[in-house]
Amino acid sequence: RGPRGGMGAGMAIGAAGGAQQGRPGPQFPAALQKWLQRLFAHQAQPGETDPSLQKATHAYLRHWVQQWVKTGELWQKNWETAPLPTPEEIRMNWAPGSVQACMPSARPMHLAEDKPAIGALPGASGSWRPPKPRSP
Repeated sequence: RGPRGGMGAGMAIGAAGGAQQGRPGPQFPAALQKWLQRLFAHQAQPGETDPSLQKATHAYLRHWVQQWVKTGELWQKNWETAPLPTPEEIRMNWAPGSVQACMPSARPMHLAEDKPAIGALPGASGSWRPPKPRSP
């Protein structure tokens, strides 16, 4: 049946179109299976269990694994370093890491055009305010 981790990682792979015992299908990378195990283990932590999120996660994985198979990303992605999806990304059906990528403070400095994100300025406290206009 393949590796199992947490709450049905094997089921998620099968539900997403992966190989199950006795059924032909694509072989998934071992690193993807470990990524799925980490995701389900994270959701199984005390205080993190949410049946509606677990159900949404299965639908989310079916969708995204199918997309990754179509694009070839399933075999190209580095699953050992790939971010796990946040509950918000799961509920909104956004790609894993997309919420973090949208946050200015999450941008690597080399992509920030040598300008730190507002609020990330050294010594800055509170909210940012534009400078007062000078009088002529």
